[in-house]
Amino acid sequence: GVPAVLPREDRATRSILDHVHVALVGGRRGNRDTGGGPQPRAVRAAQSLPVDVDGGRGQEAQTVVVALRRLPVPLRDDPRIDLQEALAAQSLAQYERQTAAAERAVDKARRSGATWIEAFALAVEAAGRRAQGQLQPALALLDRSRSMSQTAGDRAGVADALTQSGVIAREMGELDRARELYGEALATYR
Repeated sequence: GVPAVLPREDRATRSILDHVHVALVGGRRGNRDTGGGPQPRAVRAAQSLPVDVDGGRGQEAQTVVVALRRLPVPLRDDPRIDLQEALAAQSLAQYERQTAAAERAVDKARRSGATWIEAFALAVEAAGRRAQGQLQPALALLDRSRSMSQTAGDRAGVADALTQSGVIAREMGELDRARELYGEALATYR
């Protein structure tokens, strides 16, 4: 596990770990009043982790992932960590790494019953496969993501999967199908 007291040069790591612990468990590390294991959160997976990968911060996000992997079990096995890694890799155009990390997030989310995270990770995996030219597998992943999002009542997830599917249809030269998918995505937001 991660020691409660880290050397002075690891203050940045300690800050990251404290932030992550609050996000995953609630309360500061070392606080025995947190009630134990992770508490359910109705927040988007990426928002519950400390680094936003937008705006060219992918390298910083990768540093966070390394710190997250140092958390004690079961915290370090949280699928959101793999999802964070996938998003960081995507921001750095490391699509094979994105796909592998998203696959791990899908597997862990499925095993833990985290449907929303699984659906989101499927869409992230699909984006990685699309970037590698694997369009048919990406479409299959997006169909699963859309279906799971629909079952979970996540309209944004449904619309995202439809939009990504439309982009792939356009790239495949299926313009009528792309228009249809974009229309479905737009209707989902209304």
